[in-house]
Amino acid sequence: MRFDGCWSPLGAGIDDPALRASYAYCRQMTLAREGALFGAGAGCVPSERRPHLWAWVQAVVHPDDLLDTDGPTAVRRADFDAWAGLVRDAVARGETPDPVARAWLHTMRSCGIDPAGYLAWLAALRADLTTTGYATYADLERYVADVAVPFTDWLLRVLDLPADRLREHCALLARAQQLTNFIRDTGDDARRLGRVYLPGEDLDRFGVTPADLCRSRATPAVRALIHFETERAHPLWTECRAALPALPFRIQVVWTMGITYYEEILRAIARHDYDVLAATRRGPTPVWPAATRQA
Repeated sequence: MRFDGCWSPLGAGIDDPALRASYAYCRQMTLAREGALFGAGAGCVPSERRPHLWAWVQAVVHPDDLLDTDGPTAVRRADFDAWAGLVRDAVARGETPDPVARAWLHTMRSCGIDPAGYLAWLAALRADLTTTGYATYADLERYVADVAVPFTDWLLRVLDLPADRLREHCALLARAQQLTNFIRDTGDDARRLGRVYLPGEDLDRFGVTPADLCRSRATPAVRALIHFETERAHPLWTECRAALPALPFRIQVVWTMGITYYEEILRAIARHDYDVLAATRRGPTPVWPAATRQA
């Protein structure tokens, strides 16, 4: 089933066959990764902007996925640096055979996105290879400002929305999304990547150690910590909802779907007594064994 209607790059004035194929590849990869709900939301985006949306998604998630794959840090570092080098070379030469880089290069040109900003973002994102934790919530917020807020600015350009009026709302949306992701992925990040995004001061407050986050089930102290973090995230999503009327109606529909989806992640965590360590992932959605659900 197709959820994004008439998405053809021809609607965006893209008539080069290789470039059309690159955008089609970005669309295919995005729908495979993000699922039907994202595809349904993308159907609300004007058709002439939709190919750029697919390229934006892949330009953001592809390097992030390179940092989060299984395997030795040295391999992840080499793969990430290869991507950064490929993009740098594409910007310098004005062309590349890589389908994601080709589509993103065209999107940056078409939407007025500075390639230097994207390369600077990659440099900030690379910190995930060496930084394993954040001492305070303020430290975590600075990290989010460096790695999440920039790509929301690009999204505004991709969707041809007024950046000056909506930048603050997008930054709030990025903060809410990132904090929810950190909560959802607490166990996987700790066990598989050795990373703890939740602030060290919060772990100390609840008597939790990084080793506790590597368990297969949450202790009472971990559950209390996760409860605290979800209570911190809920008001951010409430603020996001309050800002929706400032958006064009079609974008309100898309963002309402996203906000609802992430609020449901927080509610699902509560229904499973805040045991995020027991959850696995099905795409972006957390899944728990039946025995963990509260009565």
